[in-house]
Amino acid sequence: MHYNDTVMIEACVDAELRERAEGILTQLGMTASTAITFFYHQIVLQKGLPFLLKLPPVPDTEEYSVTPHVSGTYTGCQIDQFC
Repeated sequence: MHYNDTVMIEACVDAELRERAEGILTQLGMTASTAITFFYHQIVLQKGLPFLLKLPPVPDTEEYSVTPHVSGTYTGCQIDQFC
């Protein structure tokens, strides 16, 4: 990959999450751009996300129901598990 082959990626991320993540990346000696590039390489190599996404187990009772999220965004992943 050559520098002139790069493109700008823009994403919305929670401000506190960004600060915490970039603090860790700084300690590792890398930028957010480098980390995102690593992440994209892993997606290509593994032909998917480099970690397992799954819904938490739900007891088999009628009091639990699945309600679709109207906006179309994925809400099943509990991000707090990754913090």
